[in-house]
Amino acid sequence: MLRVLVVDDEQQCRDNMIECINQAQNGFEIIGAASDGQEALSMIRELRPDIALVDIQMPGMSGLDVISHARREGLEVAFIIISSYGEFTFAQTALRLGVEEYLLKPFMPQDVCAAVYKVAKRILSSGLLPAAQEASSPQKRSFGPGMSSRTPISYPFDLERTLLDAVQTGKIDQIESALSRYYEATMENNLTETARVNCLTILYIELHHLAMNRGIEFTAVRTPAAGEIWDAAAFYGVLLQLARDLGARFARQGVNSSAVPRAIAYIRENYAQKLSLEQVAKEIYVSPAYLSGLFRRTVGLSFTDYVHQIRIENAKRLMREQPYLKNYELSEMVGYPSDKYFAQVFKKLTGMTVYQYKAQLNY
Repeated sequence: MLRVLVVDDEQQCRDNMIECINQAQNGFEIIGAASDGQEALSMIRELRPDIALVDIQMPGMSGLDVISHARREGLEVAFIIISSYGEFTFAQTALRLGVEEYLLKPFMPQDVCAAVYKVAKRILSSGLLPAAQEASSPQKRSFGPGMSSRTPISYPFDLERTLLDAVQTGKIDQIESALSRYYEATMENNLTETARVNCLTILYIELHHLAMNRGIEFTAVRTPAAGEIWDAAAFYGVLLQLARDLGARFARQGVNSSAVPRAIAYIRENYAQKLSLEQVAKEIYVSPAYLSGLFRRTVGLSFTDYVHQIRIENAKRLMREQPYLKNYELSEMVGYPSDKYFAQVFKKLTGMTVYQYKAQLNY
C-alpha cells in the first residue's frame, strides 16, 4: 500500500483530494494532511510518504520550498504539485525540481485520481520501496542492503496491455489466460516476492484506473488494509476476481456504447417515474459521479435539468393532445407528485404559467 500526504492551505481542497483518493479503493493510504509548508516538511521527514500532493502557493514556506528541502535532504518522495492558473512560472520551477505530475486548479476528482495512479505506477515499476515499510517488513527486507533507491525490475508491459484489452472486450476466457501468463512472467523473471507483489499492484492500479475511466465502481473486492502485506499468490487471486468482475461489467455496458445515450434513452422511457441520478447510473452500470460529469459535458445540462426538460416537453405534448387534463393529473403523468412544484418548474422553463400555455393553445 502506497502512503499519500496531502498538502494545501485550503481546507476544502484538502478534503476533496482525500475523499477522492479514499473513495477510489485502490490500495492507497492517506497518512496525513498538512495546511502549510513547514508542517508538510515535518510530516515528510517523520512519516516518509511515497506520494505528496503539494500546493505551490501557501503562506510561509511555499510548496516549492518544501520540495527543494526534501530534495536536498535526500527524501525519496514523488511530488504532485497543485497550481492555479496564474502560477505557471512557479510550476516550471517545480518541474525542474523533479516533480512527477501537475494538477491545475480547479480540477475534477478524476484528475486527482489519474495523477496519483500515474505516479504510483512509476514508483512500483521502478522498484522504489517505502522506507518505512522496508524497515518493518521481512518481505521488504528481502531486497537486501541498499535497495531503498530506485531499482529496475522486469515488468511485463505487453502482457498488461493484453489483459486490459481482454477486460475491455469482456471475454472472460481471454482475461483468465492473459492474467495467468502475466503472473507466470513475474515468476520466471527471478523477482523477489516483494517485486512480484509490486508488479501485481501495478496491474491492480491499472484495473481500477480502467474502471474509473468508464465510471464503474468496485466495492465487492477486498483491498489490502493499512499495514497489511499480501503475498503474490494471494494478490493473484484477488486480481483474477477483480478482472473477471470488471470484464463482465464491460460486457454488460457494451464496449462501444456511450453512457450518455443510454442514460437519455432511459430517462425518455421512464420520465413519468421517480428518477434520480443514482438510479439511472445503476441501470446503465456506471457511477453517479461519472455520469453526472459526462452528462454535463456532453449534453450541456445537468442531469436534473435534463430530466425537467424532458418532463416539461411531454407536459406540453399532453396539453396539446388532452387539453382537458387537470393540473394534478398532468403533473403526475410527467413524474411530478406535486402539482405546485410542477407549476414552478413549468414557469421557470417556459416563461409562462400552465394556464397561460393552455390559453395560447386555444388560438
